[in-house]
Amino acid sequence: MNLFKTKNERIKDILIDFVYDHCYNEIVQRMEGDGSSITYDDPSALKEPRTERFVEQLTNSKQFRAYYTTRGTEFCQIISNKQELAFGLSKRLQNSGFKIGNKLDKQVQKVRKELIMKSYFIEGNPIKSKIKLTEKGLRHYLDGKSFEDQYLNRRNSNIAIVVSIFSILIAIASLFIKRID
Repeated sequence: MNLFKTKNERIKDILIDFVYDHCYNEIVQRMEGDGSSITYDDPSALKEPRTERFVEQLTNSKQFRAYYTTRGTEFCQIISNKQELAFGLSKRLQNSGFKIGNKLDKQVQKVRKELIMKSYFIEGNPIKSKIKLTEKGLRHYLDGKSFEDQYLNRRNSNIAIVVSIFSILIAIASLFIKRID
């Protein structure tokens, strides 16, 4: 079995699942006030000086609201500008048995590009680091398909065909041997 190929297919499945969950289903915190808003999933993100000032303006506004909601964005970022995986994605990969490191980061970037080329993802414009599921990717997720299962089924079918061909050749050879005797 080609272990690298199955891992590659598993990463594809994880990326599609993560993008769907991260963009549409993930619970985040949202603050709104006077026409401005900020959405965040990690409160430590609010500690940045610029963000801290923005949050202070929001909390001092007349119509301040803070609540939990789903992210509900079309485009989301799975690889940061520093070429690091999103926290939730790295956790998901780690739970699936992958070792976190530079090698995995490069492999995820390669798989991301492959999914973009095969029209499962589309890049954002002008922010190329953000992606979203295309109709094809969304159908793949909602139908419960798996790249890893498809690969294993194809591989097993090919093995079965080769075994069948060898069986036929052996049967034909045994017929010729019996005719000669």
